[in-house]
Amino acid sequence: MELHSYYKKKKRQELENSIESSVCAGGSCEAMGSRKDVSMQEWTDAFITNAQHELVGMVKDWKYDYGADDKACSAMLLWMVLKLNPKADLDASLLQPFDQPS
Repeated sequence: MELHSYYKKKKRQELENSIESSVCAGGSCEAMGSRKDVSMQEWTDAFITNAQHELVGMVKDWKYDYGADDKACSAMLLWMVLKLNPKADLDASLLQPFDQPS
């Protein structure tokens, strides 16, 4: 399990470096300070691709680490959406990770 965590951490660092190089093209990050100071003005292809890869990797980790199925993972992702945007219009039944009797 520790080896798996090591690879997850390494993969996450590589992804962060990739995102930083995509967002900071042209040396704009050096002028602005650290990468945390960069505000996203538009979604670049690199940002979308890297975000998708990150989410797929995160879901695979949940499945591996916790034995979660697709429904539980999608419920967790939707819960995260609500944490980031409480006014999001989501079907509450999709937030149930397990089949519940009606």
